Amino acid sequence: MKEKLISWGRLLRLPNLFTVPGDPLVGFLVVTEGQVDVVLGKKLILVMLSAIFVYLYGLVSNDIADLDEDTRDRPKRPLPSGAVALSTAKIAAAVFVVVALALAYGAGLHAFVFALILVVLVSFYNFSFKSHLVFGPLLLGLCRISSILLGAAAVSGAEVNVQPLYFVLPTVFFYIYGVSEVAKSETETLSHRRGRAPMCVAVLIVLLTVMFFGFILFNIPQGAAVDSTSIIVGILLYLFFAGITFKYVVLFTRQQQPAVIQRSIGALIRNLMFFQAAWCAFSGSPIIAAIIVLLSYNAKIASKKFYGS
Repeated sequence: MKEKLISWGRLLRLPNLFTVPGDPLVGFLVVTEGQVDVVLGKKLILVMLSAIFVYLYGLVSNDIADLDEDTRDRPKRPLPSGAVALSTAKIAAAVFVVVALALAYGAGLHAFVFALILVVLVSFYNFSFKSHLVFGPLLLGLCRISSILLGAAAVSGAEVNVQPLYFVLPTVFFYIYGVSEVAKSETETLSHRRGRAPMCVAVLIVLLTVMFFGFILFNIPQGAAVDSTSIIVGILLYLFFAGITFKYVVLFTRQQQPAVIQRSIGALIRNLMFFQAAWCAFSGSPIIAAIIVLLSYNAKIASKKFYGS
């Protein structure tokens, strides 16, 4: 029983699951400026759970689609090794989709539409465009920003502020685009890797965002509702996110073995949690930001047992 659970944990990339609910959480908090009532709180929980189940579907269907390649290059993974039966994985993928859409529908029609879009994008990536040089990374970037918009869609009809999304969405898109380009060559030993340029664009947007919030910090009018502590925490977390990203950009300029690259991809995915924590702080929720940072530590511990690439 224990070995079976471990196999499922590997199939579902357990460390990466910690990064998923933060996407709709960020989308929700930035458009509501951190204001949550009981009704919206229930919707937030539903879309966070929905995002997790879509992600689970994506992970399982990814390994189903890659079964032949994994049998050749990664035979120890759960499906090619037989630790998880292919038929069981297919049933699990179908259940994950149904549950994800049902949860999103409970949060409203707009949330359901974005959850459906997310499922379609994930399916197109896994079964049609994964190996495409451009469309593969493009679809993964769109998947991640759709997950953020899933959270924002849960508050449609209310008075929302979409302007912060202009900073959030491009950063996530270019970051994921770059990470996915690196992941395409994770089984090869190369002198340098594609994906560094999009990640540098993400870092540049981060630095511009930090300058924007720095300007706000030093120009807060007397008696304003803006919390300077939240902005400072957000800036520090954002700089940490940018620093980790740049560290791996430099790493990818040198020849690295596949095992190192695979660990790096997992670390970069977990790095998203500092991005999420930063925006929770910017939205006036530093306590939630602190919780996400603590969860990132748990994700790092889980990565010692389960791979994240």
